[in-house]
Amino acid sequence: MKQLVVILYTICVIPCTLAQTALSTNEKTKLTAYADFYMQGSRLYGLTVTDTLTVWDTISPKPIQYHKNVQTIAQNRKNELCYIKNNELYNYVTGVKQPLSRSKGKVYNLFFDEANNPIVYTSTGILIYGDYYLPNKDDGYSIWSYNEDGKDDIVNKPKACYLDEKSRLWLGFDNGESGGALVFFDLKLRKFIAPNSLFSMYIEKYRGTEKVRTNYLLSYDFNELVTEFPEEVKIIEKDTLYKFPTNITAGHPKGITGNRNGTLYISQSSINFFIMGTGIIKVSPTAYKDFYKITFLNDILEHEEISNEMVVAEYVGSVTYNTFDRHAYYYSDLGFFKITENTDGSFAKEFIAKPEISWSGQPNAVGSGMNVKKFRFTAPDKFFFLTTNNGIGYYNGKTFKYFK
Repeated sequence: MKQLVVILYTICVIPCTLAQTALSTNEKTKLTAYADFYMQGSRLYGLTVTDTLTVWDTISPKPIQYHKNVQTIAQNRKNELCYIKNNELYNYVTGVKQPLSRSKGKVYNLFFDEANNPIVYTSTGILIYGDYYLPNKDDGYSIWSYNEDGKDDIVNKPKACYLDEKSRLWLGFDNGESGGALVFFDLKLRKFIAPNSLFSMYIEKYRGTEKVRTNYLLSYDFNELVTEFPEEVKIIEKDTLYKFPTNITAGHPKGITGNRNGTLYISQSSINFFIMGTGIIKVSPTAYKDFYKITFLNDILEHEEISNEMVVAEYVGSVTYNTFDRHAYYYSDLGFFKITENTDGSFAKEFIAKPEISWSGQPNAVGSGMNVKKFRFTAPDKFFFLTTNNGIGYYNGKTFKYFK
């Protein structure tokens, strides 16, 4: 029993201690919490969790404008800030507004398709041209997107989302210790797509037969799975390629990002007494249509030995792509890092900086919630980042400052 206590303490002492400190601090100091931000030129726009759009000129940390009842903000295809308020879509730059036909429910996210038309993700479904689209409840993965307790609020808000170069929404749902998943929505096909794994596909195909038995499941042959589903997987020299969205899964998504070449990065992590389900996944397009190479970058993360086994000891948060230097970056409890690739194809990380910011607990689990939810670059070595407790941070390549 003493050994178990020591192990649990070793795994979670840092994040748990930070959570307890932050909670006691926040009881004394009431801070404004922000849900999202956007930058353009010298202007910073921050959306509070209480639906107020705050505007700063970044020369000064003092806000210069406030706009009430704003539900969500986003950048359109012309790089203009847009927001939704009272069932209307506003363009902050041009001043033009348009009604959202049949809009209902809580507005979660706003996107723009290739033609610069709004795509609104709400608690009632995805709204496109006045029509709503919902995931299929029969899909094992899509169930994570549903709000089973809600009557009017049918679907949950995604914890992470990204619109890729092929007009597919990548939606990450994370219900803490209950699990989570990636779900996709194809804007061109107007339908949700649930990922699947070769292993689960094999079980479903041979359910109730002698092939699906305990001793086989413990020592199955991957080559047999490849043979069973040649339309879903290809073996090319030393690489294994998967057809979208086979095997593109994440149990606790924290961030999704990508570049114009179609390469994406997914971060995942969870903590409940101890860090688990942590990793960074690179999904790269190939010469074969809709086939991707999936690379796990866990080797670059911090590890520690527990019971003679090396396990990830880094609590990973959001990821972002820096268009200035063409590298992906991630945040963890150890700070901000740049992901680099070596000449031999292996990966490494480069430490950038670590902000001294507060941590706080999770509502339904023991441990700390991630204290940085998003970050975006404005120059090769400068970026803004969204915190849970300390407002919107800015790193100028040397020091940090905060907009609250």
